[in-house]
Amino acid sequence: MIRPSNRLFLLLPLLLLLAPMPVAAQSPELVQAKARVVELNKQLDRLDDTIARELEAALVGQVDTRPKDEFETTAEYQARLAAAKEAREQLAPEYERKKADRRRAIQEKIEALTSK
Repeated sequence: MIRPSNRLFLLLPLLLLLAPMPVAAQSPELVQAKARVVELNKQLDRLDDTIARELEAALVGQVDTRPKDEFETTAEYQARLAAAKEAREQLAPEYERKKADRRRAIQEKIEALTSK
């Protein structure tokens, strides 16, 4: 049988394990760096959508992407769609390069922040 005085010695290590550990204060620079890394990761997550929107905006400026007009023949509409498709195919590699460059730049910033 465990005596009352021995119970305390059995519970003491358990209580020490369960006691909250003191948290050291983080420097403002570290907090800012963590926030910047979070923001950069969000930018990485949104990069595909951002580049797609930029490509669409560039296409709208170059070709007519409206739906078929009532006064437009089917042949004219098909020609307009073909021109839009060709313009997209010509612009796509440029925007893929932009995406790769931005991804690399963001990853380099994250690496610089996390390697400190």
